[in-house]
Amino acid sequence: MNDNPNFLKLINPATDLIAAVRAGMTLEIELDENPTTGYLWSINRLPPELKLLSNIFESSGPGVGAGGRRHFTFIVNGEPITPVIFELKRRLKDLVIKIVIIEFCRFKTPSI
Repeated sequence: MNDNPNFLKLINPATDLIAAVRAGMTLEIELDENPTTGYLWSINRLPPELKLLSNIFESSGPGVGAGGRRHFTFIVNGEPITPVIFELKRRLKDLVIKIVIIEFCRFKTPSI
């Protein structure tokens, strides 16, 4: 767990999710992936308020065919009003086997 209020990490989020973000936050999204199957995560729609900082695959092991996680890291430059949409699909094919949609809402600072 990260206690940094300017950082939000989502690991294998549900198909539809609402996340509270604000300008200046770092958003990291991790999605399980196995590139040897030919299916890779890609961003279908990226709100202009999110800037992609990195898109990295991290293998879960040294063996051939090992799966792992795709790490997308963003900086939030404003309050996103449209969702970010990720698709798990084969390269150069139109068949999508999973979609993850992350919508955004206003981040409310907790009152003390």
